[in-house]
Amino acid sequence: MLTVPQEFKTFRDAMERGLDSMNSTLSNLTGKLSTLSSACTSAQSGFSSYYNSANKATVLSKFSELSDTIKKISDSLSNDMQSILSKAANIKTKVDRMEELADEVAEQEKIIDTENAKANDGNDDTNPNYTLLSTARSVKYNDEQEFSKINNEVTSELSAIKAMNPTLTVADAAQELVKDPTTGEYRVDLLNLEEGKANPVYYTGKNGRKILAYVYLPIGGKGKTGLSVSVSMGGDGARKISGGALTAGVGKQLSQAHAQYSGIIIIPEAEDDLSYSDPKYLDTTKELTDNIVTTYKADPNKISINGYSYGVYGSTHMIERFPGYFSQAVLIGGGNGAVGKESGGNREEAIKKIAKTKVHFICGTNDSGRYESAVKFYNELANAGCHVTSDWRKGADHGTNTFYPTTIDGVKYDNYVEFCLAQSK
Repeated sequence: MLTVPQEFKTFRDAMERGLDSMNSTLSNLTGKLSTLSSACTSAQSGFSSYYNSANKATVLSKFSELSDTIKKISDSLSNDMQSILSKAANIKTKVDRMEELADEVAEQEKIIDTENAKANDGNDDTNPNYTLLSTARSVKYNDEQEFSKINNEVTSELSAIKAMNPTLTVADAAQELVKDPTTGEYRVDLLNLEEGKANPVYYTGKNGRKILAYVYLPIGGKGKTGLSVSVSMGGDGARKISGGALTAGVGKQLSQAHAQYSGIIIIPEAEDDLSYSDPKYLDTTKELTDNIVTTYKADPNKISINGYSYGVYGSTHMIERFPGYFSQAVLIGGGNGAVGKESGGNREEAIKKIAKTKVHFICGTNDSGRYESAVKFYNELANAGCHVTSDWRKGADHGTNTFYPTTIDGVKYDNYVEFCLAQSK
């Protein structure tokens, strides 16, 4: 499901409430300024004709200064503010369109999930409608492309509006973690986080790398200690350039009002294809996780990680770069392409590092290329003594729903996220 950024909706809603009034006010102000300018000109003319005094030149210069000031204000209102309001109206229209596209994609996803379920239920009497499935996928793809295009346009246009007038502010949904001058630790003010939702947080690492992450605090989580933490790395569709972290995977689930988890979820938003292999990005993600654990007094022995598709690439980098740091890793719909990248290409050394973390694989047997790669990775870890488990989903492809209940080591979990949160070192 696509999600319209909250900042866009906040701006659009403000425009819906005030755009007509703002245009009317602008028109009234420019009219009054025009009247004032005419009065100033008339007064200046009158003083020039009838006022004779030693300070006449000074008085007339003051009228000239006032006239110039009125003109500058009028030009600013007529040009700059009119341009701002015009751009704002354009953004409002585009955000409305983004919401239409998000609704349509949600409908297509329902169709896709329904038809995929028919294909995977093993019942020959409920064959999927492949024509309907193909059409739904095509419509979904086109809508996602248009959504991404508009998302980029609105981001640029909103930035342009902010730059036009430094006094014009649009509330940012995200907040910076601040450094405590006493302890030197970065922390988040819990009072500013809402429970039961993904709160966007901007974070700057000690290495200077800036990232955006969404931090989910469970309902009732304020003031609790010993909570579990899971880092969720999304797939291609969750990258910033593809729509954002809340448009796919765990982020998508958290963007839905009914989604709830028992622990803290940290969802770093990748900017592009290089983020999950950027050492500074990975180090900053771990640093953020450490500070979240410290800030919320979470359980340092229950920090897990999970990734889907492209997120498997990032998760593999993390568990190889930080051996034994995570209590559990869940790799969904991804192979072993990242293995060795954190060990100078030494695959044997990489497997030894990764094997220090428990790993669970989820992959469809029809996920071409990825399934075979994942099985190879699984076998390498098993041979290295890793606690490794798997859910090879017969007949499922890359896009199959991953949030089904799952049984692992004889224990049933509502979904793989709750499995992650339950694991300890």
